[in-house]
Amino acid sequence: MSDIKLKYLTLADLQNSPVWAWETDPFQSEDLLVPVAMKEEDLVAQDTLLIHANFLTASGVEREGLVVYDLDLDEVFAVEFLIGKDRITLNRNVSDISCRELERYAQITGESADGVLPIRFQVAPQELAIAPASFNLKALI
Repeated sequence: MSDIKLKYLTLADLQNSPVWAWETDPFQSEDLLVPVAMKEEDLVAQDTLLIHANFLTASGVEREGLVVYDLDLDEVFAVEFLIGKDRITLNRNVSDISCRELERYAQITGESADGVLPIRFQVAPQELAIAPASFNLKALI
């Protein structure tokens, strides 16, 4: 699998290669992703991983997409739902944008934005030692 821009990453890409990282070559585009092999030495060589995940919203709706995992902090700081051709990104570090994304989620799906958080997630690659967990925005807790 070759490099791909984040905005073009699809569920099929995630199913084929469940772990991705940002390209570290300074001569490449900032938003270019590269697949990461499921080998410990390849995984720990990254600062941040984008990992295929399954989600369950607070209202019980199942979604699929990715989590953004910081290896140094050992935490997920963002989730992204892939809904058809749309992407909904919720990031703890930019809660104002995430709140607008929740509104967009409601417009796209017809579901209430109030029923999204907290989100339960489980990473798809079982080889990773990331336990199922919950995601919420700090500003909304």
